[in-house]
Amino acid sequence: MEAVNPLVSVIIPAYNRVELIGETLQSIKNQTYSNWEAIVTDDGSTDGTWELVENMAESEKRIHLFRRNREPEGAPTCRNIGIEKSKGEFIIFLDSDDVLADFCIEKRVSLFQKYPDLDFLVFQSLLFEKELFDKNLLWNIDSEENDLQRFLRTDALWSTCGPIYKKKVISETGGFREDLPFYQDFDLHLRVLFLKYKYHKFLDTEPDCYKRHHFNKSISNSIPFTSNPKVLQQRIDFYFYQLGFLKSKKIILNQSQTDTVWNVLYYFCSCFLLEHNNKKKYYKNWFKVRKLMSVNLFRHNLAYLVPVLTSLQKRSKYFIKAKSLYISFFNKSIADETVIFQSAMYKTRKDQLNATK
Repeated sequence: MEAVNPLVSVIIPAYNRVELIGETLQSIKNQTYSNWEAIVTDDGSTDGTWELVENMAESEKRIHLFRRNREPEGAPTCRNIGIEKSKGEFIIFLDSDDVLADFCIEKRVSLFQKYPDLDFLVFQSLLFEKELFDKNLLWNIDSEENDLQRFLRTDALWSTCGPIYKKKVISETGGFREDLPFYQDFDLHLRVLFLKYKYHKFLDTEPDCYKRHHFNKSISNSIPFTSNPKVLQQRIDFYFYQLGFLKSKKIILNQSQTDTVWNVLYYFCSCFLLEHNNKKKYYKNWFKVRKLMSVNLFRHNLAYLVPVLTSLQKRSKYFIKAKSLYISFFNKSIADETVIFQSAMYKTRKDQLNATK
C-alpha cells in the first residue's frame, strides 16, 4: 500500500432525502479517520436535499456535491458518476439514509493495511428503522456455504455498504449496471465474485455500518417478488444476463452452483404458469434456460412437467396423486425450488454468535 493514510471515497446517491441525508453525512464527519471525501450525486431532488448538502459542503470541504448530468435517472447512474468523480484509493458505497459508526473507515483502512494483497473487504451491517439499534437485526450471517452459491440463490451475504473496495476493482468491473430496476448491488456483488477478486469477510465483528431499513416502504417490499409479471420477467432476464456474462468471460461454475442457478430459474419460470396461467411465457423462458445452460434434456423435461402437474391439480384430485408419485419417483432429477427460500438474511446477534461456534 502506497499511502500511510490513503484517501477513502464515500459515494452516496441522493433523491429527496432532506430529512435523513444530514445524519448520513454527519456520521462521515464524525469519523476517527480524517482522510476521506464524501461524494453526493443528486438525482433531481425537489425537497431541499440539494440545498442541505450544499450548505454542509460549504463548511466541510471534504463533501462534494454533483448533479446527475445524464440519463438514465436512478441510484446506479448516480453511483457511477460518483465513481468517476472520486479520487480515493478505496471506495465505500452508502445509501443516503445509512449511518457509519465513527470507527468504520479507520477500522476498514487498518485492516486493508494488514491485508494489502486483497481487493476488497466485507464488514457487518446492522439494520435499524427510525433510531439506531431499534431493530437490532444483522443484515446477514456467515456460514460454511460457498459465498457465490448463496448469492446465486438470492441470499445476499452482505449489503451495499458492507464492503470497502480498492477503486481499481470497481473500475475493472464497470461499476453499476444502469439499466436494472432492482438487484443493482446484487449484480455488482455477483460480478466481483465471478471474477474471483480476492477478499476477506469480517462478518463476526461488531457492525460498523447501520443500514436504515424502511420495513413497510422499502424498494424490495414495494416490488412484487413474483406477482407482477413484468417484474417476474425482469428477474428471469437478470439471471439470463448473468449466464451471458459468464459465457463472455469463459467462467465455468461448479456443478452445485450450476444447479443452484437452474433451480432458481425453474422457480421463476414456474411462477408464470402457476401464478399467471401464462403457458407461453413459461414454455419460452424454460426452454431458453435449457439453451443457455446446456442442461441434460431428459432432466430438464422432467422438471418441466412438475408445474404442469401442479396446475392440473385444480382440475382433478387424481393429479394430486400423480404429482406426488412423479416427484417421489424422480426426486433426485427434478429441480428444487426451495433453494430460493433458504435465505439467512436479517438475523439477530444471537444467530451471529451461534454461527461462529
